[in-house]
Amino acid sequence: MTLKLSNFKYYLSICAIAILSLLTLIANPGYFSHDELQKLDYIHMSGLASYINQYMQIRVGDSFGTPVRPISFGVQGVLALFMDSYPLMVHLFAVLSHAVVACLLFKIILKFSGEVRYALLTALCFVISPTGILATGWSAALMDRLYLLFGLAAFLCAFAYVREKRNLGFLIGVLVFSSMAILSKETAVVLPLTMIIFLIYKPADLYQNRFWITAFVWALPIIAFMSIRYPAFIASLGDPAVSSYKVSVKNVPLSLLVYYAYPFIPNLTEAVNWVFVPNNILLCSILIHVVLIAAIYFLVGMRCALGYLFTYTLFLTPILVIPIKAAHYLYSSGIALSCAISFMLLYSGKCKLFVRGCAISLGILLVLHTAVLEEFVYSIGSCSKKVLTGTEALYASRGKPRAVNFQAEPNAQEHILHRMFTGRTTIGDVDNLSLSISPFGAIAPDGALKLLMKVDCQMVERLP
Repeated sequence: MTLKLSNFKYYLSICAIAILSLLTLIANPGYFSHDELQKLDYIHMSGLASYINQYMQIRVGDSFGTPVRPISFGVQGVLALFMDSYPLMVHLFAVLSHAVVACLLFKIILKFSGEVRYALLTALCFVISPTGILATGWSAALMDRLYLLFGLAAFLCAFAYVREKRNLGFLIGVLVFSSMAILSKETAVVLPLTMIIFLIYKPADLYQNRFWITAFVWALPIIAFMSIRYPAFIASLGDPAVSSYKVSVKNVPLSLLVYYAYPFIPNLTEAVNWVFVPNNILLCSILIHVVLIAAIYFLVGMRCALGYLFTYTLFLTPILVIPIKAAHYLYSSGIALSCAISFMLLYSGKCKLFVRGCAISLGILLVLHTAVLEEFVYSIGSCSKKVLTGTEALYASRGKPRAVNFQAEPNAQEHILHRMFTGRTTIGDVDNLSLSISPFGAIAPDGALKLLMKVDCQMVERLP
């Protein structure tokens, strides 16, 4: 796990490119949704000690949709201390943690391939891939970054113990990082299966005792975590109250369609908006992904093509069975996509002109998507900042009533109101408020302060 001094310049390059290419995310003056703000509200009202007691516990939960992520929530609690006055710090942490994941990916690819240029290009493709923008720009999605970060660290320890025949300390490293990954996000249940990648590139590893010992040690924290949360998982199978996370194999085909199409639809922001994408565009983007997989098969054979399908799909497996669709779930799948694009650019074989032309075209498409997503995240943060600032000023000047009703004028971004106030009861330093959002022109609850969001995101008081 030590960083070689000779590779240090590459790690610096990856971090520098991450900061420069994602500068829009760092400069975001606001936040993406109520998830970040709810944690901030809790700390404001109850204090950090109470927050730690509430969120940094390992518990069963009502359903598997109830997140149990002590490490991620701990980091989120620390970041909340900077949210009011230093949003730059919150967003810079997001981009730097994304860069660290890319650095670990560089190290893994370098160990497998021995090719510095391939490892570096793959890491840089991962940094700017559209699969990672919402997981980075939405600070509450730090769980996706953290579980993959710890997962890649565990993978490096596994490589050292299995392939390089290193000492027992690396096996302990697998155990520690596996534990940290599953305590960061439940999706880490799939991480032990990444050891299949060992077998894809060297089937003889199957006959090594070290391989099976490592796989068992990696799985131990997962088994312990799942045994604790088993009742919550069972509850998610049939309880209509958890419909957003209700598990069903019937959700798999549509989920696969959306997640394989998403990277190649440049104007698609949040994955849930796939329903507004014309069918011909959706099918065309799927076809593009099929062509990419066919190119891998053409260049290096069936085993690598299957390896791509396995890696891209593996990290999605836990969420393919739930009905909701979200782009930040694609964060880890960006590894496979980045490996494929960089491989096509560097190792195009006999059909160099055609393959590189395809790779460059796909790269341009992905970069365009990244640019659209960065602008989307920034626009939400900019608007939300105006909404929150204006709301707090009007609320304080009107005597801090116990209820506030929000509406958006026609053509204004009403979804910003839902992003900022859903599930919240706090404005400024006042808690236990009744906050409601109504359609434009609807009758507000009696006694509520009536606020209107304008097209330019400014907040004004509505006339009676």
